[in-house]
Amino acid sequence: MRKASAQVSFDLFREDLFACEQLLQKIYADASLLTLNEKRAIYEAFALNICAIWEALVENLLVDCLNQDSGQYSSFLNARLPKHIPREICSAMVTGLNYFDFKSVGHAQNIARKLLADRHNPFKAISKTDSRKIDEFFAIRNYVAHYSGQAERALKQVYKNNYGMSKWTDPGPFLLAFNKKTNCSRLQNYIHVFKKAAQDLATALAIP
Repeated sequence: MRKASAQVSFDLFREDLFACEQLLQKIYADASLLTLNEKRAIYEAFALNICAIWEALVENLLVDCLNQDSGQYSSFLNARLPKHIPREICSAMVTGLNYFDFKSVGHAQNIARKLLADRHNPFKAISKTDSRKIDEFFAIRNYVAHYSGQAERALKQVYKNNYGMSKWTDPGPFLLAFNKKTNCSRLQNYIHVFKKAAQDLATALAIP
């Protein structure tokens, strides 16, 4: 049985994220292209897109790695399953009846521990620092996606606990803000975190 290649999943992730990064750099660099408010709105919209790209990578890797060995999944279910299962069936096993819902890095790591054999589980390679930053970014995404009271409270906690910000700031201005230490916007800093976390996942799977 031909196995799924995680290389394809990483290639898709890198291609999509690179396209986002290139467009954002153009928007940030050209002061005459858009008004400040338009730039802020676009940065908020890209938060949705970047999170979707990351979610796709996580889901694809869960399927790719399960396709390599279903032994841990069998143990978790206490059921006798074939060790080698076609990728299409692995995909159904991961998503079930619902779409894949990424709640946090810790949530994804917990799913991976239940589903994946240890030697095919790259998710434990994501550092705590990167996990925290990714979860921060998803708090921003959740607010942009829902504008709910719960999402606003969660984002306020991120601002307060991680940035010492007592006043509310919309995600657009926050993401567009320039970081002198890194010489780029906050959104670009977050993109770098996603790229590093993806590289750690790839290294764990011996993917170039």
